[in-house]
Amino acid sequence: MADQLSFAPQRVMDANATPVPGAKAYFYKTGTNISVTVYQDAAGTVPHASPVVADSAGVFPQVFSTQTVKVNVTDSSGAAVDGFPIDPALMVPAGGTGAAAISFNPTTDIPSTNVQAAIEKVQANIVAPLADYGIGVTGNADTLADIDATNIASGFYRFETGASGTFPSGVAAADGGVVYIVRETASAAHMTLIKNGESIIHHREMSSSTWGSWATVANISDVASAVSAITTETIHVQHRVAAGTASGDYAGGGVWTTRPLTTVITNTITGASLASNQITLPAGTYNVRARSPMFRVNQNTSRIYDVTNAVTLLEGSSTYSNDLCDSNSWVEGQFALAGTAAIAHQVAAGATRTGNAFGHSSGYGTYDIYGEVIIEKIA
Repeated sequence: MADQLSFAPQRVMDANATPVPGAKAYFYKTGTNISVTVYQDAAGTVPHASPVVADSAGVFPQVFSTQTVKVNVTDSSGAAVDGFPIDPALMVPAGGTGAAAISFNPTTDIPSTNVQAAIEKVQANIVAPLADYGIGVTGNADTLADIDATNIASGFYRFETGASGTFPSGVAAADGGVVYIVRETASAAHMTLIKNGESIIHHREMSSSTWGSWATVANISDVASAVSAITTETIHVQHRVAAGTASGDYAGGGVWTTRPLTTVITNTITGASLASNQITLPAGTYNVRARSPMFRVNQNTSRIYDVTNAVTLLEGSSTYSNDLCDSNSWVEGQFALAGTAAIAHQVAAGATRTGNAFGHSSGYGTYDIYGEVIIEKIA
């Protein structure tokens, strides 16, 4: 007859009181490092393999020995576990005079009448609640029928198809997931929810027995991805011609004249286009930056003009162009359109100039670029 060894009656725990799954137990003759055989049964007929391995919850099977032994326990990788070795290991007699023969006064939680049964019940009582929540053992958390219920106890739960209540944006009952609840008082609590297959955390608070709105806790990578996905809608057009081509004539007399705009460089604004030197824009709010070079026209300025509604949207800087070089009038600012409108880049100057009034050719490169307008849609 072999006696039962009691070296970890519930489970092996590490220094942080966390179960050690797959822990390994080695048995030696007491006071030595000489391995001995231990058994799976009290009769001592079915030997255990060496080492004896704990399950995923850190719980060892029953171990019996016919002699006093030393036991050493490591984790699954062979690292030492606090509290071991034990020499000698406690032995519980398995015969008629052992634990099963010792009476025990039953209680509500441990309704056993002998010590052996009481020990087994204690172990079951420890493991069962953990199994309910799936902590270190096989089992699932309880399901929540209504995540809006205000009387849910603290703990881990899960939701699945059929659950009712208010879910975070992008989450439905059919998605399934985990819910963790921490109660502060009978009327105040916190709820954290994670959808199956995602790492996004949703949180809300209950105050005065009423659940508040959900908030989403975003991780840094999600925020970075969202920011990188944001692009500004833009149209960029130029007065661009082959190198050496004259820029055009201006009649003089301070008459507002539409500058040529010939080429779309970029256009990501839905509904925007360029035709006949005019930019068509949909309703919205815009930032604009426009450059207007002029040559030998004396004093000059520029503007952004709403041709459709016959209104000046923005006026440019004043400048002066003589015989020596171009001058640039700049328009910078913001405007809003209530509806679709055609926009023109216009100039007014004091002197007449034929051929190159809108800028002097450089004669180099592939193109001469005499003016440009950049518009960004911000709302």
